[in-house]
Amino acid sequence: MGFLFVGTSGIPAQWFRRRRSLANGITAAGSGFGGLIYSLITGAMLDKIGLRWTFRSLAIICLTMIAIAANLLRDRDQAVGSQHRALQVSKFRQPRFNFFVVWGFFSMLGYVILIFSLADFAQAAGLSAHQGSITSAMLNLGQCIGRPLTGWISLKLGRMNIAAAFTGLAGFLCLVMWTQTTNAAGIYSFAILAGMVGGTFWAMVYAVLVDIVGLSDLPSSLSLTWVVLFIPCTVAEPIALSLRNSLKGLAAYLPVQLFTGFMYLAAALALLVMRLWNNSGGTNNHRNNGDCNAVSVETPSWQLDKPEAPAETGIGYFSHEHWR
Repeated sequence: MGFLFVGTSGIPAQWFRRRRSLANGITAAGSGFGGLIYSLITGAMLDKIGLRWTFRSLAIICLTMIAIAANLLRDRDQAVGSQHRALQVSKFRQPRFNFFVVWGFFSMLGYVILIFSLADFAQAAGLSAHQGSITSAMLNLGQCIGRPLTGWISLKLGRMNIAAAFTGLAGFLCLVMWTQTTNAAGIYSFAILAGMVGGTFWAMVYAVLVDIVGLSDLPSSLSLTWVVLFIPCTVAEPIALSLRNSLKGLAAYLPVQLFTGFMYLAAALALLVMRLWNNSGGTNNHRNNGDCNAVSVETPSWQLDKPEAPAETGIGYFSHEHWR
């Protein structure tokens, strides 16, 4: 994930302006789709071909698909003037970037616990191991649906607004729905809904960050972001396990559910504070280096993705320029 997905997932942001959040949402949905397929086929292969050939088959699939994708990738680093500076700690002097990192930090604490604990929770609730794998598949199905939907809605209502609202909704679902769910139907329903909004960070990270630092500074800012997010991604599941150790049964998961929900709410609060900072006239130090969609702090967040009239190219609605 670190060498493949994280290193290349910012490329779609270079190719789109008005619909950047939608493009990133569609891209991020690939992980949900892949997780859904893997959840379904791995169990079937284990039964039919055994553990060793299951791993070999998955490795062959990964190698083939990654080789194809790697050869199709094209960046626009020169066109947008991308600056590749590792660990540019001066970014932490920008309050908006700090709020962004806090959003990612708390989002990852909740997200990692959610995706690694939900199948175990299903089995603790009395479901079989097969039903637990279906729970993981439902979570990934929710991501397939929710991430493109998040990007599309943000075109209408603004990237930062939707990122904050959906992150907060993930926390609300964990606190209100997950804590009350004890049967298969409820767990499957929660898995789909939580999947739709639980990965909001991955659907919106690039579009929101471009609005903060500008497109040319995106690679440098992402490199610093990934270094910071290494911490919550590493400690989230150990925290969940430590919260469960002293209890048994479903009661063991209540502290985990509460912790996950409050982490999402804290993440949403960070975005709300950033928005208030914008409205109060806080400084924004990013420069518009080749990014025609970079915005200044005076631009209201609900206007960040306001659609523009398509260019009069004579090609029509499906022209390349219109969809950019």
